[in-house]
Amino acid sequence: MAKAPEALVHRVFDIRPSKGDQRRIQIIESAIHCLATLGIADASLEVIGKRLGIKSAHIIYYFKDRETLLDAAFKYVAGVGTEMFIARVTAGNSPVERLRGYVDAIFDWIEFYPEHIRVMVLLHYQSTYDPKLREIQTQLRLAGLKRIQAIVEPLTQARGKHGNPEELAHLIYCALTGYYVEFLGVRSGKSLADWRAEAMRSILAIVGVGGVRGRARP
Repeated sequence: MAKAPEALVHRVFDIRPSKGDQRRIQIIESAIHCLATLGIADASLEVIGKRLGIKSAHIIYYFKDRETLLDAAFKYVAGVGTEMFIARVTAGNSPVERLRGYVDAIFDWIEFYPEHIRVMVLLHYQSTYDPKLREIQTQLRLAGLKRIQAIVEPLTQARGKHGNPEELAHLIYCALTGYYVEFLGVRSGKSLADWRAEAMRSILAIVGVGGVRGRARP
């Protein structure tokens, strides 16, 4: 599993690079790997610790219980994704470039942190019946919608579009979620680059923008 840059991890958790913090991050990353490859039911403290050569009691020294650790794992995944979105979007010099950057960030996340995306899909599923995870998922969804709305609002104004930015943000959010879920579950013989190009074309079409970079295979 690709590891997030150390400076990014410190921002996500607001921690200093102490030896204890480094061990805490190692445990979280092991939890993410187990969630992504085994599922939530089999991601026990024993299994998570075994990957690091430590006992579950050692994990409890840093996290009071399994639920606390899994909450931290979801926060870690969301934090890394958020940082990637911010980096891509703020690099854009126009509303269209920022929207492209948002779409690219999704596929960058898939490319560099594939286990993180699997955990996000798992979170979608688990939130259908787990109230605590539903709360986490709801918070992430609202944050994503706000980011997208902030991007498309000036775009619709500049182009004289009559679309409601809030509705457009919801359409884009749902479309991108569908793309990464389908990529992970189906793929249909297409490469990640194909999915990226197809998603880019679709998202720009939602806001009435042409000239999409790249072209997806039919």
